Formats: sequence, structure tokens, C-alpha cells
Amino acid sequence: MSLADRLNIAGVIAPNLVPNSYADPQYQMPRLRVGSIGWTQVSAITDSTIATALTNAGAVSCLVAPPVASGYTDALVEPFVYDTIAIGQYAAAQFYVYVAPGSGLNARDEISKTAVFFADQDGATAQITPDIISAVSANLFKVRATYRFTAQRPRRVSMGVRQTSAVSTFYVFGFFLACSGQPIRDILESPSRDAGFNERVDGNARNIAFNPYGDTTQQLLPLFGTDSAWTPVANLPAAVQMISQLGAKAALPAMRVASGYKDALVNVNLDGVKAGEYVAVEFSVYVNADSGVDPASVLGACRAFFWLESGGFFQSIATIKSKVNANVYVMQTSYQYTQNATRVYFGARNTFNNADLYVFNLFAASSATPILSITKSLVRDPQLASWVNGLIAQSANPYPPLLAVNTPITGAEDLILLPDQVFAHPTAPLILQCNQLLMNWTADTGKFLDWSIRGTAVSGQPYSYETSRTLEIDPAKTGTAVRISFHNRQKPAQWSSRDMSILRGPASVSASKRIALIGDSLTNRGQVARLSTLLTAAGVTVSQIGTMSQAEGGNGEGRESWAAAHFVGKRTLLGSTRINISSDNPSSTAKNPFLFEATTAQKTANPAMCFLNTGAASEQSYADTQTGVFYTFDYRKYLDAQGFADPDIVSIALAWNDQANGQSPDAYISQINYMVAQIKVACPNARIAIAPYSVTSSSRGVWNATVSQYVRNVIGSFKGRQAEKLHIIPSWGIMPSDTAWSSDGTAIVRDSQTGSYVDTRSDGIHWDTWGRQYMAYNCLFPFYIWACAQ
Repeated sequence: MSLADRLNIAGVIAPNLVPNSYADPQYQMPRLRVGSIGWTQVSAITDSTIATALTNAGAVSCLVAPPVASGYTDALVEPFVYDTIAIGQYAAAQFYVYVAPGSGLNARDEISKTAVFFADQDGATAQITPDIISAVSANLFKVRATYRFTAQRPRRVSMGVRQTSAVSTFYVFGFFLACSGQPIRDILESPSRDAGFNERVDGNARNIAFNPYGDTTQQLLPLFGTDSAWTPVANLPAAVQMISQLGAKAALPAMRVASGYKDALVNVNLDGVKAGEYVAVEFSVYVNADSGVDPASVLGACRAFFWLESGGFFQSIATIKSKVNANVYVMQTSYQYTQNATRVYFGARNTFNNADLYVFNLFAASSATPILSITKSLVRDPQLASWVNGLIAQSANPYPPLLAVNTPITGAEDLILLPDQVFAHPTAPLILQCNQLLMNWTADTGKFLDWSIRGTAVSGQPYSYETSRTLEIDPAKTGTAVRISFHNRQKPAQWSSRDMSILRGPASVSASKRIALIGDSLTNRGQVARLSTLLTAAGVTVSQIGTMSQAEGGNGEGRESWAAAHFVGKRTLLGSTRINISSDNPSSTAKNPFLFEATTAQKTANPAMCFLNTGAASEQSYADTQTGVFYTFDYRKYLDAQGFADPDIVSIALAWNDQANGQSPDAYISQINYMVAQIKVACPNARIAIAPYSVTSSSRGVWNATVSQYVRNVIGSFKGRQAEKLHIIPSWGIMPSDTAWSSDGTAIVRDSQTGSYVDTRSDGIHWDTWGRQYMAYNCLFPFYIWACAQ
């Protein structure tokens, strides 16, 4: 057997596939792995010993991996090997590493930080620590790793250092890769043809700046600073409007200054541009100079700021590429990044007092090779989706829908959130806010839906009315059995409907009634006093049940910041304050008078509603653990402990704090159901109504995500249970989502000429004075006066 045959059995010497292995920045640099540190030219290394060693080994640029405090830093090149080799073939990666070890460490031992990642087309990656092939010096080593792709064709190979050392520094260079059908004994350290040679020679690179001509009907390039703004050609001085002949739709003015400067600079993102790569910019400028001033003399204002990953930038004055006419010039400049890039600002920074500049037709390009010209191609706006969504969010723009409205409940966009009975004021029509009856509110819902009501008056006359915003229901016209419907124009053959009955109490009632209002801050703020005033005016003698002194007067259980979870004992923290169980003077949100030690029967019947009391945001229930003392919501014991007579009418109005505390729809309705059940056990003759609150239109995200599901579950739990004296007040569909909130005059800014003013929605949660009365008059009173008459 010949020597050559013996060597081939041991492996072949395979040709190198990596162009520019020693990273000469005059040519296309080897591709870096995403996230890798960038190239450092050897001439920039200040340690002369290391710089000399690398230069003598042939390196022009290298990857420097300094010590890290934690985690790791990659210093890896990553040539792709698509279509290069097949399954079963071999790949070998070879490179040089100079190690500057930390104190007391051996350079050879630190080579274990080097790594080669062989990745196949299934995404599987084999990480291999390369072997030392030779020690060029005590600190400089040539290393190599080989791998056979047996499961799938290869995709890429990453080689270099995954730096984890807190003390050592690595300098990696001289990258070689070979592929072969036979085992690889060595790699021929020869030059490899640059796959991008043609692009490098002709210098052309594609434009990456979207909407370069400034079409103001589209998303515009973002600007640096606020000195300038995109100005349509029609709004420019007459002489400047000639730039439309060059394709411009708008320009950025940089007006003359007496001192300082004015910017007209666009901001182009350069995410993904690595150290060693080139960025070029090109733009046109119209110079409107004073008489006698040479336009070319002010072109020094044209420049670009190439920003680096470190936070600094390189400023480059643009040069003239071509002169279009006496006033218009095409300017250009370029820069080779020494670090990874972030962005480039380019255009004009006008410091002159004798000329106005108008910048237009802005292009940018990046390439691994020097750029001689930029192709004037159009490019898709990377911010298109966010721009379109922003337009949709404006109520003036109808299409397409803002949200995917068929979630989170299947068929949600076809549902109408109304109970089977609704209470109308004795002497006023019932007004429903149509779009608030939907599971999902969108900015453009009103553009798609046609709402209608139909019924039959007592006289027998059929009644129908169509609208897109509010429905005014007068039982004298509609009768008491009505159908509410909407037609979605996107579904031509379909209507969604809800049949319901309208109940209306008498205008006056001679009766004595005990009322109990349970809720959160929205109940606390005026609802007991206002409802009592309305009932008293209608002839009812009112007794209020509750331990809390309510805002605006009266007693009830409107408890600021409480949710259903607080009432039943699932949550025993209010912010960071512990809520204690107490029936002694419990007029405090830090006390819970509803919780009592659960009996064996209660723990057996409702284990998930008997809780420990440890001061937790989420207490364990008897269903979770049987160890400890458990407490439960017991309305009978609450009434007895406080010496209260049984209420005749009860309302429960909770929802906002429940969603704010992250309560799931299932947990919310379980707690509401338990409260209602315990009140019915204590007071079987009481009428009880559930009234989940509405939210402002600006909080539609809260409604869509959670509260609409609370409402749907309330309807599902209590519809058709009127015989049990259980009812629903659809406050979510009655309270107007736009007009019930204001600053009550505290934040008004009024125009002195017209008298009109702008205001806020206050905190967007609590109604203003008008909104409090709207809730009491249109939501609570119609139910309570009807119940008083039963």
C-alpha cells in the first residue's frame, strides 16, 4: 500500500470554504453568528505583544472575547453550508485562538472555552470542543473539530469562543471550514472564492429606507428631533415644488438660523448590521439661498450620523454625487462600521443664516462590501403593522376591525349581553347603549352593526326602530315583550337577537323596605344616599342595612377597593394591609364582618368557599388543605352579629377590582354565586339583583379581556330564576361609556372666545357627580321601585 493510500485512509486534505479567512476589511468579511461580538482590526489592539503575534500569524481582524461577569459572550463566525454537503458527509472547522489567561491560569487549559456548533436542517445542534492541532506559541493555538452529519443535511457551522471566563481574554481569527465525503485529516489553508464577489465588484446594494419619496398617505420615515416635519410638496415654496418632477411627494425643511442649527434628519434602523459591514446613504437637497450665495457653499450642512452599539456615533459630511440643476444636488456618504450598528440619521443640519435647505428622496443601504451605488428599489415598511393598527385605533378609520372579536369565547362576536328581564324607570324610557352589549368593543364597531328593536304595543300596533348607537325603549310603544337584534354587515345573511321582557314598577309605592347595597367604591360613592332619596320621593320608607358609613350619607356595604374575593375571604389583603375578621365596629375596609368560622356542614357542602385567614392575596380553601381554621361568608351570622333585621332587597355590584386583581371569570362567578346563595339561605324572601359595572370606552381592553366574560357568566347563572327572586341589572349596557366620567370641573381648560373647553375622564373608573346620579336613577331605582311593589 502506498503512502498516499495510507494517508487517504486516515483522512483527506480538504479545501477551505471560508472566504477572507483572516478578515481583511477591504473584502467581504466572514459571516458572524447572530449575537456575536463584532470584528476588531488587529492594528487597533493596544497590547503590542498580542498584536505582533496575531499579525505574524496572518490576522488582519479578529474577534476579541473579553472576560464576562456572568453568563457568556459569543465570538463566533457562522458560515452557511446549504447545498454544500449531504447526509453522511463530514465537516471540519479550524481556527486560531490566542489566549491571554487570567492570573494563575494556563493558556492551554483555557482552550476548553472554544467551541464549534454543527447545526443541521432540523435545528439539531452538536456542540464540540475542538482539539488542539498545534501550539504555535505558549499562548497561540490552532484548533480543529470534525463532525459527521448522519441524521440530516447540514445548515450552518459556528466556530470560535463561547466566553464564560471572568478573567481570561481570547483573540480568535483565521477561520477555515471544509466538507468532504471522506474523513478530513487536514484543511488546506487556501483562499476561497468570495460568493458575493460580483456584488462586491459592482458595489450595488438594495435600498432599505421605506417610503423614500415621502408619500404622506403612507407611513413616513421617522425623524431625528423635532426641528422639521414631513411637508407635502404642495405646501412648499413655489420654486421648491419642482422637486415633484424628481419623484418627491414631500420634503424636510431645514430653515436658516441666526445661531445654533436646524435639523432635517431621517432615522433609519440598522438592526442586524455588524461590525465590518458598510452603510451608505443618498439623498437630494434643494438649496434656496440668498442672492449672491453659491448653493454649493452651504452643502456642508448635508451629513450623516452613523450610530454605534456602544452609544457613540461617527459623523460624516456628505459629498456631491451629482448636480441636477443650480439648486438641486444629490448627496452621498458611507461608513464602514467598526462596531455593530444601531441606526443612521442623515439629511441636513443647517447652521447657515443665508439659505434654507429642503431634503427629499432619501435612500440607505447596507452591505458586507463597499457600496458604490444604491438601487432605488422600494422596500416594505418594517413598522407597517404597528402603523396600520395605530390608524385603526383612531375612531375616524373604519376598516378593518381593531380586534379579533371572535375571542375569547367561540362565537363571541355574535352574542348580545342582555338578561331575559330588564327594568325600566316608571316614568322614563329605558336607554340601552348598543355597542356595550357586545362581548368585544372595537374602535369601529358602529361602522359594521345595525341595531334594531321590535315589539308590539298594548294597542296591537307593531313597533320597530333601527339605530347604530343607542336604543330608547318605551314600553308604551314597544310593549313589554321585545326583541333586540343587530345585523353585522360582514355577515349579510345573519342576524343576532335577544328576546327579553321589560318590567316597569309604579311611580309611587306606599311601603316600608329594608335595602342592602353591597359593592366596591362605586357603590360607596353616593349610591345609597341617592337611591334612598329616589325611593323616599316615591313614597317608600327606607331602612338601610350596612356597617359602612357611605360617601354622601347613609349606611351600606360599599367598600373601597374590595372585590368579591375580599367578601368571601379568598383575598385577605387590601394592597399591603391585612383585612381582619371583625364584627366589632367593622366600618372599615380593613375589617371583614361577613366571615365566620366554617361549620363542618359548610366545609362539607362548599369546601372551595371556606378559607384560611392568614393575610394572603390568595388564601387556601378547605378543598386545598384540611389543616387549619377555616372561615366562610355567612350572611345570617353577619345580620345577627350586627343586630340587623333581614333586608327586603339586596343588590351586589362588583367587577372592576375583581379584574384588577386578576380574578378569572370562573372564579368571579363562583364567588358571586356563593354570596347570593348565602344571602338566600339567610333571607329566603329577599329579592337579590346582580349588577356588574360598565367600564369607559377607553378601557375596552379590560372589558374585552375579562369583564365581558364576568357579565356573560352572570347572565348564564341567573337568567330564568325570577321565581327564586333572583334578578340582573344590566348596568354595563345602561351606563354610557363616554359621558359618565369627567373631572367634575377640576381639570377644565376653557377657550376664552368660544367658551368651549376640554376636560379629562378623571381616573376613568369612578363616575363624576352626573354619572353617580345616572347609575342611581337609571340602573338601581327601576329595579328597587319594582321590587318594593311586589
